[in-house]
Amino acid sequence: MSSWPGYRWLLKELSGFPVRTREELESYQARSLRRLILHAYQTVPYYQRLFDEHGLDPRDIRSAGDLAIIPVTTKDDLRSQNPLDLVSSREDPAKLLKVGTSGLTGEPLVVNRTWREQRLLNGFLLRANRRHGLRVRDRMASIGFVRPPYPGERKTLGKVLRRSGVFRNERIHMALELEEIRAKIREARPDVITGYPSLLSRVAGLLTEEDRRAIRPRFLLTGAEALTPHYRERITEGFGAPVFDVYSSFEFHVMGWECKNTGEMHLSDDSVIVEVARDGQPVSPGEEGEVVGTALHSYATPLIRYSIGDVAIKGSDRCCCGDPFSTIRSLRGRVTAYVKLPNGGDIHEPFLDEAVFDKVHDWVNQYQFVQERLDRIVLHIVPDSPPPPKRLESLQLALTSLFGPEMDLEIRLVKQIEAHPSGKQLVLRSCLEGAHGAYD
Repeated sequence: MSSWPGYRWLLKELSGFPVRTREELESYQARSLRRLILHAYQTVPYYQRLFDEHGLDPRDIRSAGDLAIIPVTTKDDLRSQNPLDLVSSREDPAKLLKVGTSGLTGEPLVVNRTWREQRLLNGFLLRANRRHGLRVRDRMASIGFVRPPYPGERKTLGKVLRRSGVFRNERIHMALELEEIRAKIREARPDVITGYPSLLSRVAGLLTEEDRRAIRPRFLLTGAEALTPHYRERITEGFGAPVFDVYSSFEFHVMGWECKNTGEMHLSDDSVIVEVARDGQPVSPGEEGEVVGTALHSYATPLIRYSIGDVAIKGSDRCCCGDPFSTIRSLRGRVTAYVKLPNGGDIHEPFLDEAVFDKVHDWVNQYQFVQERLDRIVLHIVPDSPPPPKRLESLQLALTSLFGPEMDLEIRLVKQIEAHPSGKQLVLRSCLEGAHGAYD
């Protein structure tokens, strides 16, 4: 199946931001979904078996509202398959681009794409950045992993655009020392800066008044980690510019972007159908559930009702700002990202942020909770300045109240907190079997 309809739609979206109606968007989404479902059933052994075993007819899937009859697919489901059973029979696996997850759970997953699909998904990311205010002639500084080119990757279009002064992007490796990152940002003088919120927060803490005269971005974009209130405040104050979050994943690429008016997350309804579900069934607005996605333009390795492992609160079917996109109200972290309590309860990562934010925002650079045992948790803090004794005391009391008297709690001041090899800085790291950190 050709993904050219996706290109035509996206080009219209990028040309002056046409105001589409929700009805137009849903109609396009339904047409794309029907093409995808039929293609997956006809050419991908995994989906042929899945549909046949559950007595499903692909022609019964007419729109997003029909997806709930299809069982949810998990990472474990895909890992248990012969890799060739996940790839369309119309593609040569040797010629496909292999994109891997960060693998923080220790079990990375590989998704295959054609180069055309990858370019199309990059275009949807550009659309999200344009919605935040990215201009054609802007200079961007992207702080992250600077990977070597994929085999066969030419980047011809990117080179042409850079030579013509369009969508210029200075890539800065996040493994550099913070001082070197700061110097490279000063040299680039970007209009827009992107990066992990934890890293941008640390860079923001280094900036001097002289730096701020040279580094004057209109806005910053973050992704890959939770943009906590602590990170948001430090980045905004340090760079003197607003920061917006982009929701993305290796499996689906861009999934959503923060609405500047409401703070909710606009979903990229024309590239991925995002459901918030509990026990495989969609929840109502305001309810919490797992994020389940269907990639509308991934034909080489279709992903249909695939659970990405995130927890979110469902928003409205159309954002109240007037844009036609549906929303999620907030991302709550990973399914496995929570503190287990000795009494059998649990506390998810966002509640940890809420408990500590007002007590650490003015003297803490970074923090991370580490659950060492079921009855012991340590809060590691990298301070910007010596902590006020009363603030430490109130923090200890607040967390003791949150975790309960059976939890042994220690607050430990440290010089640095090591990031995961993926580059992400986890707010919560658990040493308990079967648990993982927040946003891993």
